[in-house]
Amino acid sequence: MNRRFRTHGEWSWSGEAKGQRGDCGRAGAHPSGAAARLRVTFPLVRVSAALLLSAVIAACTSGDRIVTIQGTGVIQGQVYKDVDGNRSPGGSTDEALSGIRIGLLVAGTIDTPFAATSDANGRFSFGAVPVGRYLVTVAAMPAIFGDSLQVVRIDTSDIALGVDDSSDVAVAVSFPAYAIATARQLVVGKKIFVTGLALSNSTTFGDATFSLADTTGAIRIAGTSGPTVAVGDSVRVLGRTGARDGQPVVAEGQVTVLGVGGLPVAERVSTQEAATADAGRLDAALVKIVDGTITDSATVAGDYVVTVDDGSGAVLVLFDQDAGLTRAPYVPGVLVDVTGVLVADGVGGWRLKPRSNNDLVVK
Repeated sequence: MNRRFRTHGEWSWSGEAKGQRGDCGRAGAHPSGAAARLRVTFPLVRVSAALLLSAVIAACTSGDRIVTIQGTGVIQGQVYKDVDGNRSPGGSTDEALSGIRIGLLVAGTIDTPFAATSDANGRFSFGAVPVGRYLVTVAAMPAIFGDSLQVVRIDTSDIALGVDDSSDVAVAVSFPAYAIATARQLVVGKKIFVTGLALSNSTTFGDATFSLADTTGAIRIAGTSGPTVAVGDSVRVLGRTGARDGQPVVAEGQVTVLGVGGLPVAERVSTQEAATADAGRLDAALVKIVDGTITDSATVAGDYVVTVDDGSGAVLVLFDQDAGLTRAPYVPGVLVDVTGVLVADGVGGWRLKPRSNNDLVVK
């Protein structure tokens, strides 16, 4: 009779092996009619079929004996704060994280026989781990990190550990990434990543903002640190959701330039649609008005402001004094095309802000 039972944290198999070909891998292993009792014990983890078979054969060749599989390995790694958002360790802004609780879950069970806490260098280690398959888990993030920080990647989380193996694990803790349309709906104060194409330079306007767009929408980025952003750059920004002039922004932005993504294309709109950002849909977006007539001009707080109307309703076009725009040709009575980003005025309307002289065309 063969049977399998669990005792003292081990799985055991026991049975009889008779002197027949195939029972113990060779003929005449035991005298005819005799039987030997076999029992194989191994740690309560999953082991390979080959390893188990080897133990059974070893027991068969020695008669009535017990064979124990005691192979172990090491699982170690590092927990890091992924500041640049690339989900890979080693970035110049990445930080080691201490105080993060790491566990090893035996695959296929709810048992977590090993646990450790990352040290000052973010390191953790499990020594003398029995061979088998494990899942690396992370306990709830400590409250000191706030509600935004979360585990975003474990590389590798599923480990098949063999005898004398050493497995390295990188645990990335970071902030969630959102599409811009979703980011615009979040509560104020949440730290997030957004990625998109820069619609304006980060140094063009006096308010130190630039517009960022993805396929879902656009948003203004305010108070940035990091490299200068140019129109057409592909950019990832880590910042905190906020509000400015009545519209969502990502503030305190830490910028990573990913490369050149290509020049953005402006959406053609009427002057009336520009004045309302099409009921807010086009806030921070790049738009173009065509065949508008300048009906008025003024200088307000150092900025030159002209009123432009294509017959659908007027919009204010703001020549930011820091953008270096030429003002002279743009006087009442002139027919113009204007490209720029739409910026809320704080009282329910929007202004169109050209980024350079190339955005202005006299007809």
